[in-house]
Amino acid sequence: MKKFTTFIALSLFLVFASCNDDNSVEDNQNSYKQFNKPGDLNLAQAATALGLNELLAAVTYVDEDPSTQAGLAAILTSDDVQLTVFAPTDGAFLNLYSVLSAARGETIDEITDIPAPIVLAVLQYHITSGRRGSNSVLPNGRNDKVIQTMFNGATFSVDKDGKITDVGGSSLGELQYDIAIALPNQSASNGMAHGITGVMLPLSAGDIFELWPLP
Repeated sequence: MKKFTTFIALSLFLVFASCNDDNSVEDNQNSYKQFNKPGDLNLAQAATALGLNELLAAVTYVDEDPSTQAGLAAILTSDDVQLTVFAPTDGAFLNLYSVLSAARGETIDEITDIPAPIVLAVLQYHITSGRRGSNSVLPNGRNDKVIQTMFNGATFSVDKDGKITDVGGSSLGELQYDIAIALPNQSASNGMAHGITGVMLPLSAGDIFELWPLP
């Protein structure tokens, strides 16, 4: 599989600053400024503080595996770029392992059970360039917001309720799972993160299993 290159960084979680009818314009502007203010921790430190162990393990895996050697940890600590991360929780990764185990008929219980190039593609798919608060992630109108990612420009969409539709259709074969933005904006010194309830897939189940043949 082609070796992927990346600028990527990680952390978590999103606050949708909704504007209630009785809120003043000044109140709404102050709320936006507060969550968009750069944080004291970089994305790597924030991910550690928030206990995103599976996500951090995935970064370490693709950094150390000879087939990828992505160098993501250096990006996570750098203030030279601003990135937005859609960060799956540990529970999201554990659910993915369970779904993969059922779909493949074998035990998948940690990130290193998945080929490193596929893991890197998945991580890239959770990153977009720039510092994007909730106002540029959730749609303003009826149409879903389309988010372009660092995985070869692949996109996913977000609806007004924060539900995400990925390339993989949130499924592996007949096994379905939901993905949505769940928690508030966490601002880091080098970007913004939005916590999500599932691991997004940049490839269909068929493409994944073609790259990673069933046992």
